[in-house]
Amino acid sequence: MRRATHHSAVIQWQHPPSGDAPIDSFRFRYTSIEDGSDDFSKGGVEVHDVPANLSQYVIEGLQAGKTYIFQARALNKYGMGIWSESSIPIKTLNGHEPSKIEALTIPHIYRSFIMLQWKPASENGFEITKHFLRYAHMPNMEGAVELEPTVVRKGEYDTCELRHLQKKTYYFQVSCKNKMGMSVWSDPASVSLPEDATKLALTA
Repeated sequence: MRRATHHSAVIQWQHPPSGDAPIDSFRFRYTSIEDGSDDFSKGGVEVHDVPANLSQYVIEGLQAGKTYIFQARALNKYGMGIWSESSIPIKTLNGHEPSKIEALTIPHIYRSFIMLQWKPASENGFEITKHFLRYAHMPNMEGAVELEPTVVRKGEYDTCELRHLQKKTYYFQVSCKNKMGMSVWSDPASVSLPEDATKLALTA
């Protein structure tokens, strides 16, 4: 076994002797052992049709902060072998609040609105459920106003649009939240909106 992530683990195994019939595929099963037991008496999840030429495989769809055991068996034209002994228990990473949002920029500035974009935060074990945005007119974010933007995923970036801005300098930060808590605020990005909307200055 190799180290697990929040939702996956890499399992490795040695091929059994093939005898007079080559191995057609492998099958795996796994179960959570939160009660400390080491068996599959309450069932488990099976993964079928793992190619016979592999000796390691990534099991996806695990839950964060859970301990799992795994077993393997080989299949050939005569049928299935018996299940292997259970692997050493392996625990997926504990979930926590999302990572800090990086690369906040303001790539599009129009007469009626601006668009912010950033690289999506790492979920760290749990789905991101909300985003937050705050803006101020000072670099230290004094007097910041906070709101929940409508976020749209476009390619490799999350984006949101802001409308009805005054002709001032704005500093923006974004954050996000999952069931474990809220991430820290991103580094700020700023934009200056002069009276002449055709002459916009952008910094980040």
